[in-house]
Amino acid sequence: MAQATLPPESTVPPSSPSSSSPPSPSSSIIVKGIFTIPDPTFRASISTHTPLLFEPATHEPYLPLPAPFERFRLTPNRESDAVDITEMMNDAKVAYWMGNHPFPFPADRASGWIRGELELTREVFEGFRKGEWVPAKGSPLKVIRETVAVGGRGQGEVDGDTTHDRRDVYVGDVDFRHAHWWTERLTPVKEGWEGWRDRERIWSIGAALKSSYHNQGIGSAALLLLFTQWGIPQIGATEVRAETFASNVGSNRIWEKLGFVLHEHGEGSGSVRVVPKEKFGGEEDREEEERVWVWSLP
Repeated sequence: MAQATLPPESTVPPSSPSSSSPPSPSSSIIVKGIFTIPDPTFRASISTHTPLLFEPATHEPYLPLPAPFERFRLTPNRESDAVDITEMMNDAKVAYWMGNHPFPFPADRASGWIRGELELTREVFEGFRKGEWVPAKGSPLKVIRETVAVGGRGQGEVDGDTTHDRRDVYVGDVDFRHAHWWTERLTPVKEGWEGWRDRERIWSIGAALKSSYHNQGIGSAALLLLFTQWGIPQIGATEVRAETFASNVGSNRIWEKLGFVLHEHGEGSGSVRVVPKEKFGGEEDREEEERVWVWSLP
């Protein structure tokens, strides 16, 4: 599992005005806690200019994961995700790797996080409504969901099924955001880049999955999709960073596979973070060496 998705506590966006009020007839609205695009013409335009698809029943935007993970998709946050986020972040198997988050993790923080993310998502689509396709203001794709059949068939048993109703199950969070806590690039700006690409800001990428979904390749596939289908072509990122613990072998392997390079002397790399004993049930706190992985647009 790649670590981390939620930002440091001080960077959680404050509560925004109620997202239940539609900003305009052709923009976005929240319907039963789900971010939707009600206007079919606007949806068609979005799918022409971006890789986003729309769920026919709810008009929620999404990106499907490639084979063999066709059951999974990336979507915006939903208001109901607060319960799942709180549960996930209070699982010691997840919390250990999320070094900058409190444990126990409070439910109100998850709710505040979702409000901020839905506001950012609304801003992304408001930019699209104005014809500002690139660079996108950010990523609206925040959550991995699995489609499962209702009726107790269990995880991963919907392929080929046409007789059962289906529902989405929260799997975890993915994140691609402006990393304002890093101020100086580690890689050079290149003259051959398209003019619209971001030459100044540093972006971060990460994920956190429920422990029941660990070590199945789902997080890696989701991060690859987010990185290659949104972060590079839509946001225009030219420097992206990911943070891990040196002991998190699986996470380090993901970034290496995605073409990231370990910067041993970059900001934060090589520093030590103390993991409270409460996060892993130990008798004393544990020290973990932090690593910073960096990708730069060729």
